[in-house]
Amino acid sequence: MISRVTKGNFYQEFAQAGRADSWSYNGLEVLYDYLEENYPDMEVDPVGLDGSFAEYEVDDLIAEHDIEVDPDYLEGGEYEDEDEVRSEVIKFLERKTSVIGETSLGTIVLCTDF
Repeated sequence: MISRVTKGNFYQEFAQAGRADSWSYNGLEVLYDYLEENYPDMEVDPVGLDGSFAEYEVDDLIAEHDIEVDPDYLEGGEYEDEDEVRSEVIKFLERKTSVIGETSLGTIVLCTDF
């Protein structure tokens, strides 16, 4: 029997597999929407998905990938124009991997296979 995973129980699937801690609910919604649109008949494997996709804060992406941000956006150690910084980070990532989307929290969901 094949059961249909809905957006509502997608998070539960990750939680049951012990993989929900590295995701926000919003991040899993973005991932679900991407998968539903591009792979509607895909079987859900939370462990495999968690290994292939991730949700990041912009600051973490900058640090982990040594992304150079225009110094004009920095003021006193803070980003003055967060939208511009986010845009630069996304452009950098799009040259290296698939950016799945952004959450309403400002995090970025991307494919980690790069």
